[in-house]
Amino acid sequence: MNLHEPWTGSTFNVAAFLITVSSIFYTVLRGRTVRKQNKLFLGILIVTMLSALSTVGSIFASEFSDYSFAARMVLYDMEYLYFAAHTLLGPLMFYYALMICDAAEDLGKRARRLLLLPGIAAEILALLNPLHKSVYFFDETSQFQRGPLEVFLYLMAAFYALSSAYILLRYWRTTSLDRKVAVLCFYGLTAFGMYVQMVTVEVRVELLAEALSLMGLMFSVENEDHRLDRMTGLYNREALYEDLERYVGRKRPFRILTLRLMDVLTLQRIMGYNAFDAVPVQCANFLKTIHPWIYIYRAAPGTFVLLVPAELENKTELKERIVTRFSHSFSFGSFDGLLRYYLLSARVPEEISTLSDLLMMADLPIPVSVPSHILEGENLAFLFRNSELEKAVRKAEEGKNISLCYEEIYSLEEKQAVSREARLVLEDETIGTIEQEELLVVARQCNRMEELGKFLIREAFRSFSKAKEGGEGPAHLHVNLFLALLSDSDHRSFLRGLLEQESLEAAEITLEIAESSVSEYPGDIGRAMRELSEMGFTLALDNYGSGYSNMQEMFALPFDEVKLSGDLLGGVGENEVSDAVLDSNIRMIREMGMGLLAEGVRTGEQARILKGLGVELIQGSFHDENGEVGLCMM
Repeated sequence: MNLHEPWTGSTFNVAAFLITVSSIFYTVLRGRTVRKQNKLFLGILIVTMLSALSTVGSIFASEFSDYSFAARMVLYDMEYLYFAAHTLLGPLMFYYALMICDAAEDLGKRARRLLLLPGIAAEILALLNPLHKSVYFFDETSQFQRGPLEVFLYLMAAFYALSSAYILLRYWRTTSLDRKVAVLCFYGLTAFGMYVQMVTVEVRVELLAEALSLMGLMFSVENEDHRLDRMTGLYNREALYEDLERYVGRKRPFRILTLRLMDVLTLQRIMGYNAFDAVPVQCANFLKTIHPWIYIYRAAPGTFVLLVPAELENKTELKERIVTRFSHSFSFGSFDGLLRYYLLSARVPEEISTLSDLLMMADLPIPVSVPSHILEGENLAFLFRNSELEKAVRKAEEGKNISLCYEEIYSLEEKQAVSREARLVLEDETIGTIEQEELLVVARQCNRMEELGKFLIREAFRSFSKAKEGGEGPAHLHVNLFLALLSDSDHRSFLRGLLEQESLEAAEITLEIAESSVSEYPGDIGRAMRELSEMGFTLALDNYGSGYSNMQEMFALPFDEVKLSGDLLGGVGENEVSDAVLDSNIRMIREMGMGLLAEGVRTGEQARILKGLGVELIQGSFHDENGEVGLCMM
């Protein structure tokens, strides 16, 4: 008895079996078994594995079929298992193509059921083959023979392949490149294997081609490591943009929920680097329990976005569960208390229909005047005007509807204004006044940051020089240096030229660099800042407490001053947690030897608390009824 021949004849199928087993193990090990798409892909792997296993079994059994009745029974069973399993592959792959192209809902339930009928017919034909023997049969010598209806199975497979190709072409523009390539490679390799095996029945290469294609799908489609946030395991901002673009492009109805946590960055600083991930991880773990089929994204350190398909919206009490959880305390190390949050909710496309408005739910500053921490319907009006904002920014003309306003910076010790910050403001006939924070969010989308940044610096220097000549206003100027200018290699010559032109000294000016710019800067930000410091400018870290960089990275840079974000002042004087958070940050900054400026001060009580904590300068817009402190816009 020679076993060399069956081993040689089954080499391709043994390889296919090992590849699919390894793929199944890898898929389960990586935890990609939760979503419908994952489950379907795992089912396809199992079907291919069973097909390969049955083929290997039939090849070996055929060597003994002349001598053993048991071997003939094994041969018949293995061939039956092969046809029963492998016939499923066509319809399963078609439905998988629908899912990865996100086309299942567009097709509709009725159409999906009709398209399933050829697969059901083929599977029944394979299962009942022992009765009619029209797909295959064994002759008197136990040799495999093709039946007249075997060609129907091939036609059915071709039908599903062509249907998948149609789906891919129809959704070509809104399907990512890696998914398109993966599907094309699968059907290309599978078609090649089918052709070879149909022409030469002895060369069973079809399953190996399918196994290799599935492994490609596993790494290019099922593997979403590049779309995941490493800290929380949720999808990242890049994935959010990609999925929103696809959903909006296809006019897919869904609900978007955006959870904005206001204290995440502050708590991370208080707890230290070792507990840096405690807040987002605990929040992410809670959100994961809501429903396994809801896509959840971490769009920013304290911002989570949930995309809820229309068919799940009425089956899950999403808002209620989130509100209930956040009405109870969170425990992070030494912190035990409530987290301040906003929950924004809208239906797409009924309430919001553009990609830019959807992204604004995660990015746009929330006005202080909002009436509730749950924002939906009319309370989202500040988002809905985004398209008008974009139009206003795009058509804005320097010196006409874009100008500067100034906010005084007040010394708590001297009780007088010692500097003032130049800020952009846009006046539009349609939507009124747009202040700097809101203006910059839109300007980033319109790619006008460099243009606005140069206008701000140029006009601020000119106005400051003119005020000095007339002996008006404070003798110092604060102004933002945007990332678009900071990353420009010519920023030094631009600033030096303005100093000479306006007869100003760099020591009279503080350049404010936003905390988010530290992590977004494309090169060596320390070198760029040292160059500015050597020119004589004072450098301030702006918006401390609302950005994206970590303490070690920030405080290694040559900052002279830190501007505490207004986010850190929320609740100060009203609850012990907010007071402790603020005190911890101030003590840490003072230990670093940096000056302190608190922006967003709105009450005299806040000013007195800040003075008691050692803050030298404050900036805001309020009138103190006691007359001790009074700041206002100029």
